[in-house]
Amino acid sequence: MKTMRTLSRVALAVLITVAVLAWGGCSTATPAPCQLQPSGLGGYAVKFTLDAGSASCPAVFGDWWGFDPYDNSANPSQGPKIVAVSGQSTYPDPVDAGSPIYGKGIFDSPFPAQSNFCTVTSLTPMTTQVFDPPGDPTGTLTGTFTYRVHDMTWTESALFLGTAWQATVDYTNGSCTGSYYAESITPPILCSATSDCDPAPSDPTVAPSGINTNYNTTCNKEQWAVDTAALISGSDPDPTVGICFFAAPFPSTGGFKPDGG
Repeated sequence: MKTMRTLSRVALAVLITVAVLAWGGCSTATPAPCQLQPSGLGGYAVKFTLDAGSASCPAVFGDWWGFDPYDNSANPSQGPKIVAVSGQSTYPDPVDAGSPIYGKGIFDSPFPAQSNFCTVTSLTPMTTQVFDPPGDPTGTLTGTFTYRVHDMTWTESALFLGTAWQATVDYTNGSCTGSYYAESITPPILCSATSDCDPAPSDPTVAPSGINTNYNTTCNKEQWAVDTAALISGSDPDPTVGICFFAAPFPSTGGFKPDGG
């Protein structure tokens, strides 16, 4: 079975090769285009906070999404096509680009506005299919839930490169129909302490988190973060393990603060 985790190894190798070729070229005054970080780098941790909805909707929950850019040969001046998928989805086998698990869209403009943000008006509905046994597309379909994403704002420019976004997401799951504020960051780093989120630790024996140095993040161990960490690791939820996430309102810039402030 192909999952975001198994596909990431191949995608990361390709991405590194492309990056080396790109950075080895001539310098240019052209601004950085609207872009996103591909799923090969681990995907995005997403937090959903309920704005309005039915009584059965959770107030807060999390998920893990992958995004990938695809060639827009029909309209190259518009920038790449965007394909999104939840980490909870079971990938069709054989591969089916028309599967309802994929949300699809395009940036409203190929380059950021003066505010250094890029926008996406909407993605097509993204329906996650749950199977028994889990992850087996030949098993029994036991349920579905659907995300309808609109009004996305991505952090861009050469400083941020699409490493975070916020959006409104309409979520339907059984009797729950709700409108949520969603915010997201990549890479989704599991943590047990705020020091795990440090992008540039002073101790040379400690690996950097890989999070963009311009974000202020902390180790969030609220239930949504614990559940999302478990989804990413493929293990049972552990209350001591959460996700490195924004320490301040989106886009939570200002750089990492060791005290979590």
